[in-house]
Amino acid sequence: MGLFDIFKPVQPVRMRTPATEVFSFSEEMLSAEHLLIAGTTGCGKSTLLNTFLTDGLAMGCMYYLVDLKKTELWQYKGLPNTFGYCNDFKHVEPLLDDMLYQMDMRFKLMAKNHMKQISAQPLYFVIDEYADIVNLCPSTAIRKRLENKLMRLASQGRASNCHLILCTQRCTSDILSGKIKSCLTTKIGMHTVSAQESRNVIGVSGLEKLPKYGEIILISPNYGGPVHGEPPVYTPDEINDRINKYRAYNRR
Repeated sequence: MGLFDIFKPVQPVRMRTPATEVFSFSEEMLSAEHLLIAGTTGCGKSTLLNTFLTDGLAMGCMYYLVDLKKTELWQYKGLPNTFGYCNDFKHVEPLLDDMLYQMDMRFKLMAKNHMKQISAQPLYFVIDEYADIVNLCPSTAIRKRLENKLMRLASQGRASNCHLILCTQRCTSDILSGKIKSCLTTKIGMHTVSAQESRNVIGVSGLEKLPKYGEIILISPNYGGPVHGEPPVYTPDEINDRINKYRAYNRR
């Protein structure tokens, strides 16, 4: 995987998305400092995540992608916006180290130019299933090391326009530790199997009462409290079509 040269812009995006309800919601979620998407299996997390990522292509967002399920994010491989992709646990930490390297390079540029923030394109580290990473860690020491690196990204990334998106279908406290949740400022909760899991995701019960698919409770600094609703999303066919069109545009 090549390291991103912050002085060289990513290939110009030729495909633009009109102002729609879906795009507006994606833009709002991608503008969050960091994002957690959590809910039981089959509740629509991957569809929601792919909606954000496909709209992010039109916004010029760039990605490091961790897809240990090997089925959700593979279609982004080879795009000019994808700096790294892995579907094997042994490559997760090197990919995260590369992301932190990009963040550090941006901070060095900011310090050199006496800047408090940088106007570089947004860079996202996306984990499709965080529970798989936790479960595959061969030791507690390795898990803590990975968790500390994720916390460093979450705590320092905002000024350098580096962000974390974390998805999980395991909403228990052994997966979503208090330290990780405290760094994820925006949370999208979908259906959970119990009120305790709901409290572990969004701090209050209620997710267990949602339908199995299609509704969320959103916690965001932009709102005064939990917001319940049905998120606008693209269908899986629309997502694949948009990615294929974007890939074709960037082959010209």
